[in-house]
Amino acid sequence: MLMGEWTPLGSTPIKLGLGPANFAGQLAAFASAVCRERADVSAEVVKHRTASSGHEYPADVYVDGRALKKLDGQLEQVQRIVPRYTHLIADAFRPVFGGLNGDSIEGDLPALHKAGIKVALLAHGSEVRHPLHHMARNPFSLFHDAPEGYTEQLLPGAERNRRIAEESGLPVFVTTPTSSSTFRWRPGRRSSSTWTPGPATSPSWSGSGRSCCTPRRPAGPREPTGCCPCWRTWTGAR
Repeated sequence: MLMGEWTPLGSTPIKLGLGPANFAGQLAAFASAVCRERADVSAEVVKHRTASSGHEYPADVYVDGRALKKLDGQLEQVQRIVPRYTHLIADAFRPVFGGLNGDSIEGDLPALHKAGIKVALLAHGSEVRHPLHHMARNPFSLFHDAPEGYTEQLLPGAERNRRIAEESGLPVFVTTPTSSSTFRWRPGRRSSSTWTPGPATSPSWSGSGRSCCTPRRPAGPREPTGCCPCWRTWTGAR
């Protein structure tokens, strides 16, 4: 199964939804990897379009951002997701029901939980990377030379998303290794993160079947991944 190809959502035991950001087509690549390794999974990749969306990466469903601001468009997402998915990978902490319950995935979680959908959070980087913590850990952090006001602009979103991850207790996956440290700053947290190497356009991952929980040095900043054992734990499969 090639990147950009996956088993369409159907009559499999596990019906996996992935959305709504699909940055760089990463959700499409995850869907390909999971379906390639698991015959009991079918998937649907969703992309919410925004005014700044410059690329049309592979997806099953493209939703115009303007529709997500209207009740009809929001309820359409509810009807597409709630009766059809058993599992959901929600990326970038963006809401999957549009603006129905607010501007983050947090507002949608009660309805998803009530529907019995197992949710995992996928973070890419900037939406959870805390500028002050990053500068404290890394003397070469580019945040040291950021334009005035830039770090302050990123702080509220990073802190909110970290709080959502910790308070929800949901599985958290990150596509950049340094982002995993974002969720280790508060003792007693309910949620930790697992690095899942971010998919790109390379034909194969440079590792040899190792778990993403014990990653080796990547060959590049983003490399494709197979089906992560941590994902098997999340789905309840063996």
